[in-house]
Amino acid sequence: LGTPYQTSFNQNIDIKLINLEGIKNISLSKLNIAISESDALLYKKSLYENITTLYFNIIQLQAQSVSTLKNINVADTLLQITTNKYDEGLAKQQDVNDAKVNLLSHKETQRQIQFSITQQYNALKILCDIPEGNSIEIVEDTHQPQALPTFDILTNHLSYKNSLLKERYAYDNLQKVKHAFLPTLSFVGSNSYNVYNQDFKILGGDWINNNYVGLKLNWVLPNASMITHRTNAKYQYLLAQKTTEQAYKQAQNDVAQLENDVRKAISQYNSQKEIWDIQTDTYQKNENLYREGLQSLDKLLISF
Repeated sequence: LGTPYQTSFNQNIDIKLINLEGIKNISLSKLNIAISESDALLYKKSLYENITTLYFNIIQLQAQSVSTLKNINVADTLLQITTNKYDEGLAKQQDVNDAKVNLLSHKETQRQIQFSITQQYNALKILCDIPEGNSIEIVEDTHQPQALPTFDILTNHLSYKNSLLKERYAYDNLQKVKHAFLPTLSFVGSNSYNVYNQDFKILGGDWINNNYVGLKLNWVLPNASMITHRTNAKYQYLLAQKTTEQAYKQAQNDVAQLENDVRKAISQYNSQKEIWDIQTDTYQKNENLYREGLQSLDKLLISF
């Protein structure tokens, strides 16, 4: 029923001369690299922001610790005054108890602050890859000058640039999908040798050569999968456009929000400093009145 043994040797070449879909793959690869680099910058920005938050949390807690220690000294003095007045029969046991509770509350506040500082240090070590056995200490002078410095608020374009790259990627991907509907032109060539034997002899018989060169036009007929893919790519591009617009507006709004936050913080600092001066004066006057027996402990604790 035919020749039982056939041996063949083939050489083929297929070089695409016109392939618009393949050309878009090059630009998509470059954009993909740029997006990865942009994502890395966003991650780095987030990491630095978290480290900064922990750093200033520690600074703030340390300032609270110093303030609480001062409060403990004042509360201890108040307890001594109340105890002396009780020994002289000028105060009630309830007043002594209230003064003790006031002192104990501030001591516990001080311990809780130290626990929080330790917790923040541990979180900072994790973010900075600092081994657990290594100790770190943050020291910063929290004394504020009379005139607060001015701040330059800069626009952060990282998120906007990242969205812009993804929009370009979605656009090129849409073009690639559209180009899949276009034909491709290739240069093709083939060179083959075949031998047919009745016996299994690889080198026996006459080798028959067959070769050709030419151009091949390939045109894929559209199907449901290709049309669905094109529709999805179109809406992904439209969504990427909206995301880029939102990222740009968000960057501008962040600047306005930061400027407002700075003004708010400065206003709060100035107001709280003035209020602190007034309340300190009020407490000192109430303490003097309490020492002279002209003021109740309850009112003094409120001003404390």
